[in-house]
Amino acid sequence: RNADPAARSLVDALTASSTEFRSIWARHEVAVKRTTAKVLRHDRVGRLDLDCDVVVSPPSGQRLVLFRGRPGTDATERLEMLRVLGTQHLAGTAGTRLEQ
Repeated sequence: RNADPAARSLVDALTASSTEFRSIWARHEVAVKRTTAKVLRHDRVGRLDLDCDVVVSPPSGQRLVLFRGRPGTDATERLEMLRVLGTQHLAGTAGTRLEQ
């Protein structure tokens, strides 16, 4: 982010004023957040507690988003119910809302 003057200014100020920041910044320990928890509410199957993983292809920047049931929840069973319901022709439409 060297091209971002505001970010560069912030790093410069923190480097000048904080020994702790200088130490952390010099180590340059960078981590990519790969998994996050999501909660979806589906009209037909209810609450889905999911783990969400994002796989990125660096050359193209394309992303593959994978959802799986969180351990210790019934989300895997609810996803299976949703898979079965997806083959049915039901009156109305099923909607989803994302909570974060």
